Amino acid sequence: MFRCDICGASAPPRTSCNIVPVKHKKVVFPFRKEANVFKSWQETEKKNDPGGEGVQIAKEIKVCPRKSCANRAKSMYDASIRDPEPAWLPRR
Repeated sequence: MFRCDICGASAPPRTSCNIVPVKHKKVVFPFRKEANVFKSWQETEKKNDPGGEGVQIAKEIKVCPRKSCANRAKSMYDASIRDPEPAWLPRR
């Protein structure tokens, strides 16, 4: 049992819950020296982590399987993927 975050209806027991990410944010990971350690027999090898950038999920909602809720959630998901929130802006 769960409550849909879009329509507010309570779903009956054993109803599948769709979790949809609705807000994304850009993230920049820094370079980390000797972050990964690999051990083989008696030798230890340390490798650097190059870092990089990517997108993380900032907010998810629970959606019931009704068609109107699913369509609305899909449009929210598409909008968040097109314009992810930059990492340097304060959260709202």
